[in-house]
Amino acid sequence: MKKEKSQLQEILDLFLNLVDPTMPLPTREEHNRIREVRIGLISNDINIDDLVKDYHESQMEIVNIWSIQDVYTRAEDMFLEVTESEAWEILQRVKRYFDAEVGISWDSIDQAIDEHFREKTQ
Repeated sequence: MKKEKSQLQEILDLFLNLVDPTMPLPTREEHNRIREVRIGLISNDINIDDLVKDYHESQMEIVNIWSIQDVYTRAEDMFLEVTESEAWEILQRVKRYFDAEVGISWDSIDQAIDEHFREKTQ
């Protein structure tokens, strides 16, 4: 009998796909599942970001995690409001146009927000 994945392993797999630029973007269902499990982990005082970082460190890798909360913060600094859906679209844009020579920074998030609102007003 095949052993079922634990919630932790499931969420870790989904998060690892998010930070790997060679992987396809997650589906809306996968994104919702990440949010559900993350809420469950947070309510049990388990920090998923630390779990992902610990995993990568065990593989002698480093990783930075960007979330829609980062998009909310930057949009607020720009006096803009974004919905959860828009924040996710903006974060996906950052991933889609990821440049390993530059990396992901506040500037790349700001640029993605600018592009999102420029397209929205056209």
